[in-house]
Formats: sequence, structure tokens, C-alpha cells
Amino acid sequence: MYGSPQLQPPPRQPQQRRRRVTQIHATHQTRRHKLTYWELGTQISVNCLLAGVAIASIVQLLPAQINQQQKLATLQGEVDKAEERVDQLQAEFSRSFDAYGGQKLMQEYTLKVNPRQRRIIWVEPSALEGNSAPAQQNSN
Repeated sequence: MYGSPQLQPPPRQPQQRRRRVTQIHATHQTRRHKLTYWELGTQISVNCLLAGVAIASIVQLLPAQINQQQKLATLQGEVDKAEERVDQLQAEFSRSFDAYGGQKLMQEYTLKVNPRQRRIIWVEPSALEGNSAPAQQNSN
């Protein structure tokens, strides 16, 4: 006021510079964020596309898988029957070539009987009743 120098406000250049630096820094950050968002969006889109392709593939392969399972079950049943038949034939084969069972096989396949054995002939009871009546009449 009376000859003293007046105080002047400090120069605004550093504040403007700070604002400008923060604005530049903020724009860099927003650019980074935007790039990150685009990258994430692209990754999610690609993953969804891959998931859709995988689901479509599974849907196409599922009927073929079910058909093959049915064929496998049918073949497994046939294999079981064939194994039973093979077991039966193996048992018959081993029985046929048994050294001790030769006479039994001869008796089964032919009418020859060992002379030391007696032949037993089974007769139905109705046949016995018809034959016994004439025998009783003849004995009187």
C-alpha cells in the first residue's frame, strides 16, 4: 500500500501443468481400460463360440453313441450265448476223449451192453394193467 510491493499471485503454470498431466494420465488410463474391456469382451465371445460348437458337436454325436451302445449290448448277448455253447462243446469233447469213460460212451451211442450188467426195461403202469389181466385169466 505505501510503497510496499504488492503481492502477486503465484504463477499458474505449475497447476495448469499438473492438470494437463493428470488429464493425460487419465486419458491413458481410460484407453487402457477400454483396451482391457475390448480384450475381455473378445475373450468371452470366443469362449462362448467355442462352448456353442462343443455343445453342437455333442448333440450330433449323442445319437451315434446311443446306437453303438445298443449294438454293443446285442453283440454282448450273442457272445454270452456263444460262450455257453463253447463251454458245452468243450465238456462234451473232454468227456468223449476220457480214457476211463470209453465204455460208458459205447453204451450211450450203441446198443451194446456189458455182459455182466442186466438190462432194465421200464414199462408204463397202464401197459402192465393190460398185460396182467390176460395172465390172470390163463392161470385159472
